[in-house]
Amino acid sequence: MLGGTQSLHTNSFDEALSLPTEQSARIALRTQQVVAYESGVPETVDPLAGSYYIEALTQEIEDKATELINKIDAMGGSVSATEEGFIQEEIARSAYDYQRKIENNEKIIVGVNKFQVEEHNDTPVLKVDDSIREVQMQNYRL
Repeated sequence: MLGGTQSLHTNSFDEALSLPTEQSARIALRTQQVVAYESGVPETVDPLAGSYYIEALTQEIEDKATELINKIDAMGGSVSATEEGFIQEEIARSAYDYQRKIENNEKIIVGVNKFQVEEHNDTPVLKVDDSIREVQMQNYRL
């Protein structure tokens, strides 16, 4: 929606823990509806077009991607780069740098290394009746 997206899915806040509860699915749906009906974003093809900041970030991504593609091409392509371990090393280096920046507070992740609160997780998790598993296992054995 902000950068030419045709559709947008919003995951429920408990989806990583279990099947979404009705409450969390409703919150996810309402989030989509606020963006679609209240923000005005869908009224234009590219609402961020012309934004100096967005254009500068886009150019930076393009420049770095081109540099990386040229480096891989110089190595003989992606197969050669993978065989030489370059791809894996780049992924590991990038992950290490990202984590180091978080731990050194060079990169702020809200709730992780800044604005933390002591809280107890009382997220309601959908409990599926265990008998369903038993029925499925019986069906599988047949």
